[in-house]
Amino acid sequence: MIDSSQADRAQAGEAFAWHPVYKGQTPASVQSSLSTEIASDQRAYALTLEGAAEHEGDSLSSIIALDRKWCPFDLNWAETKPNELAARIVAFEQERDRRNEHISYAEYRDSTFISEVAEYPDPSASQRLESPLARGVVVLVVILLLVGLWFFVFR
Repeated sequence: MIDSSQADRAQAGEAFAWHPVYKGQTPASVQSSLSTEIASDQRAYALTLEGAAEHEGDSLSSIIALDRKWCPFDLNWAETKPNELAARIVAFEQERDRRNEHISYAEYRDSTFISEVAEYPDPSASQRLESPLARGVVVLVVILLLVGLWFFVFR
């Protein structure tokens, strides 16, 4: 998901220049703090789920607040490795900083998904009978099955 320019910026330690929240911070420090925050929220989420039976109202509001915070980045955030999720968020925030605009994560995800999909061939293409050799083999197998059936029936 991270393109080469974003990876170069992260390796160079180039600080966020425009970003309203992370301005002046390096991507590595932002990723580290996000990873710590995500891990903490994952522990809180797990503890909240364990105590949900006793305090349903409080548990529900805590779970909803955590889901609102992290679900836009990953619906399975509570079980995703904190470093992986933090890396995705930092890549997104770097793109926002590069563009100097507040794009939504959905816009970012859709634009990177389209570029990633274009890199991979269509998996169903390998299942189609596009080559003459594959078609010939299928025709030969069908003929052999029909001949075998004919001998079995008319014997």
